[in-house]
Amino acid sequence: MVIEIKQEFRDVLKNLESDFKPITESLTQEVSNLKLEVNTLSEKVQAFENENVCIHKEIESRQTVQTNTHLESIVTELQQQISYKDQEALLNDVEIVGIPEFSGESTMHIVLTVASKLGVSLTDKT
Repeated sequence: MVIEIKQEFRDVLKNLESDFKPITESLTQEVSNLKLEVNTLSEKVQAFENENVCIHKEIESRQTVQTNTHLESIVTELQQQISYKDQEALLNDVEIVGIPEFSGESTMHIVLTVASKLGVSLTDKT
C-alpha cells in the first residue's frame, strides 16, 4: 500500500508539473515582456528628461537675451539723459574773455566785478 501511495503521489506531482509548466512558461514570458516594456519606457523617460533640459536651457538663453536687450536699452537711455544733462549744464556756463589777468589778482573778484557791471547780482560763497 505504501508503494501505491508513493506511486499515486508521484503521478499527482507529475500531473501538477504538467499542469503548471505552461502557466510558469507563460508567466516567465509575461515577465520578460514587462521587462522589455519597462526598459523601453525608461528610455523614453530619459529622452523626455534630456529634451526637457534642452528646453529649459533654451528658455534661460532667451530670457538672458531679453534681459540683456532690456538692460542695453536702459543703458542707452541713461547715456542719452547724461548727454542731455551735460548739454543743459553747459547752458549755465559763462565764459569771460578779453579781461587781462595780473599776478596775485583774485579770479572771484574779477567775476563779481564783471557781474555787477552787467547788472547781475552774485555773492561770494567760498
